[in-house]
Amino acid sequence: MFLVTVATVAAVGFAVAGCKNQIQIDEETGGRLTVTGIPEKYEGLYAAVYSGSGAPIISGWINRTTTGFVTLPEIKGGKVSIPLWYYLSSSEWERYTGNDSVSRPVLIYKVGETNGIGPADPDVETFRAFDITFTNGNATVNFADGRN
Repeated sequence: MFLVTVATVAAVGFAVAGCKNQIQIDEETGGRLTVTGIPEKYEGLYAAVYSGSGAPIISGWINRTTTGFVTLPEIKGGKVSIPLWYYLSSSEWERYTGNDSVSRPVLIYKVGETNGIGPADPDVETFRAFDITFTNGNATVNFADGRN
């Protein structure tokens, strides 16, 4: 019994230690950018919102490690829903819930995880820039309405 207890405590400890470098999303809070009408040729690829340099700094991904690697949501059925994050400082982000109007590019990636987000990344398949108005952190845009 003692060995089972020690093994269980060790397994839980290692699992928790493995998660400490990730920012976890709360599915119930925070906004999302939903992109619809994505052409079939991008099915199964991934998407991110690039923050650019304009205020407010809003970026979109599923989770981010403290070393900068981000996990991206997959495009399925011609759409993708991208969790949005608001930059606080250095490496601190919180889920975005604002009511801003911004211009931001949505990047289509060939990979589901990348080290940083930017249009010059060699894993970017294409991108579209959108004028977006958020309400409580949420917005929907159509891929065809974006510009290169």
